[in-house]
Amino acid sequence: MRYMKHSFINFRKALYLLGLLTVSCSSAKLIPTGFNSSVLPPLASDAPVTILTELPNDATSITEIGIAIVSIPGGGMIKDNTPKAINALKNVARKNGGNAVLLDNNNKEGGYYTSFGYSQQVAKAQGKVYYITF
Repeated sequence: MRYMKHSFINFRKALYLLGLLTVSCSSAKLIPTGFNSSVLPPLASDAPVTILTELPNDATSITEIGIAIVSIPGGGMIKDNTPKAINALKNVARKNGGNAVLLDNNNKEGGYYTSFGYSQQVAKAQGKVYYITF
């Protein structure tokens, strides 16, 4: 009985340490780019931000602001957190005065396959932030 109690305590410690190792934090940053050195004022938290795959040809003005890079904890095997990463990109754009994000092809997710299926551990997204007027 004493051996079983000791094993259970070690098992609980191992689960606790595993939980600490798999918990990761969200990060979001903007690397300024472009020729315009002035800082644009932030947009409202509910301002629309358009996700683009190419820049529009009919825009009257396109101001490049920077490269947004976000990383958020994945959803494991339960759900895909890529939409949360895209929303985080939109938040970075708003905070830096952008109303559009041109997605980069480097958007990734870190995960692995298990016997239960694919487990997403980290969802990453990257894109260029612009302020576009029509």
